[in-house]
Amino acid sequence: MKKIMVLLIVALFTLPFLLCVTKAQAATDWRQYYQNEVGTFWYDANSVQRSGNVVKVTVFIKFSPAVARLLPEIDIASYVMFAEINCRTKTFFQKRIIQYRADGSVYDDFSSEDNDPYSPTYEPYDIKPGYEEDALYRILCGF
Repeated sequence: MKKIMVLLIVALFTLPFLLCVTKAQAATDWRQYYQNEVGTFWYDANSVQRSGNVVKVTVFIKFSPAVARLLPEIDIASYVMFAEINCRTKTFFQKRIIQYRADGSVYDDFSSEDNDPYSPTYEPYDIKPGYEEDALYRILCGF
């Protein structure tokens, strides 16, 4: 009887943890879509949201060691970008970029809604053939 009670108690405490782990693993589905001398590019398939001609997506870029060596004072190893692709006009819009150092700490966080005069200006731009935005456009817009 004591063994059954112990098993029940362990199950009650373990089950919520296992459910959380399963949900966390399902939260992202990173898929590599491009690689060049700059780095490797992934998008989160679970983040894709479609509204008419516009596709919202989360992108992760891991810079190559060669790029990191070019700008050691900046110390940016990767970034996450929240972007929108307009499939009809073939434009790409960077809504927000979070830059990370090699140790995982945040270097900077830029948003298209910032009023900071030092943050980049964000405007939709044309997707050019052969670049990483074009690879993502072809996957998400079906071209």
